[in-house]
Amino acid sequence: MLRAQDKPFMQDLPYYVENLSVFGLNQEEGRAFHIPERSVSLNGKWKFFFADNPSEVPDGFFRPEFNDRKWALINVPSNWEMEGFGQALFRNVQAPFPMYRSEFVNQFMPQRRGPAPAAAAGPMPAPVIPLFGVGIPDIPMDVNPTGAYRTTFNLPSSWKGDHVFLRFEKVASASFVWVNGKQVGYNEGAQEPSEYDITPYVKSGRNTVAVLVLKYSDGFYLEGQDYWRLAGIFDDVTVFAVPKARIRDWQVITDFDKSFTDSDLSVAIDLKAYDVPATGLTLQAVVSRNGVRAAFFAALERLSDNRREKYEYVPLSEAVLKEQKQEYKVLAETDNIVRFSIVVPLYNTPEKYLREMIQSVTAQTYGNWELVLVDASE
Repeated sequence: MLRAQDKPFMQDLPYYVENLSVFGLNQEEGRAFHIPERSVSLNGKWKFFFADNPSEVPDGFFRPEFNDRKWALINVPSNWEMEGFGQALFRNVQAPFPMYRSEFVNQFMPQRRGPAPAAAAGPMPAPVIPLFGVGIPDIPMDVNPTGAYRTTFNLPSSWKGDHVFLRFEKVASASFVWVNGKQVGYNEGAQEPSEYDITPYVKSGRNTVAVLVLKYSDGFYLEGQDYWRLAGIFDDVTVFAVPKARIRDWQVITDFDKSFTDSDLSVAIDLKAYDVPATGLTLQAVVSRNGVRAAFFAALERLSDNRREKYEYVPLSEAVLKEQKQEYKVLAETDNIVRFSIVVPLYNTPEKYLREMIQSVTAQTYGNWELVLVDASE
């Protein structure tokens, strides 16, 4: 993902919302969906200020000491148009605002020339409103419905020393995030999650989260289809903690034979270590059917000290497919379970670090396989 310069958000909003090279700042890389057990939902009532454009948002609204007592309350998740703010618009492929072709568009699309309207005097290009009313990456800043959100949460004392993340499942269409008055990150789009490492910004006790949402951005054009044009934080918001070393991402593939009776299991695991030595980690996988173990394989010490800040995909399938392929061929039944555990040898790791490694998490379904992450104590 391209990363934007760390410009102060409120000082140069167009740099973010009208810049095709900037579509995110300080976001975590995408991964398979999973919310750890140690999590706090931020769904509920948030303080909310609605404006016709971002210039009307009060200065410093993102600071913890800002007085939001007179602000309205809004449900999160929701689209603000469904909560009585702004206007819900239905469009097909046309933009819901009049735009003129930008120089970027003019390079690739023929123009329909005509007399320039009075508003186009000066630097505004001469072509009339183009077909479909699309002028990527231009968006109106004077009429751009904007929502400012604020909420607080208490950081559990049991999370001390852990890495803490803030995750938004969906926000439309551009969102700027602050935690305790510090700008954290930026996202644009609508139908994808955005996840931020907020470890440097949180503190024990009460923490403040502020989000500025603009309805229109160049990412708005990604949703040019026949549907209602709505905005806001319209899916779950979660704060969660992870240990110093974690299973960050995974991929499970069952490659069926020609008769779709048997399949070979392929697993790739993404391990991540934060600010700790990564030597001595052991990754294990167990395949079971009807509660009976069918296969066991592992990869040892795939992370090293000099790569602890990098992602390392561990292809557990090598142990199965190369050494004992026929023995570990597994029937494709819906009750098959793949279990993973991440283990730290006690003789090589302080006891405190071992406790941080142990965590229980929920199950995920992947095709015909149920994927379950389990802790080292099981």
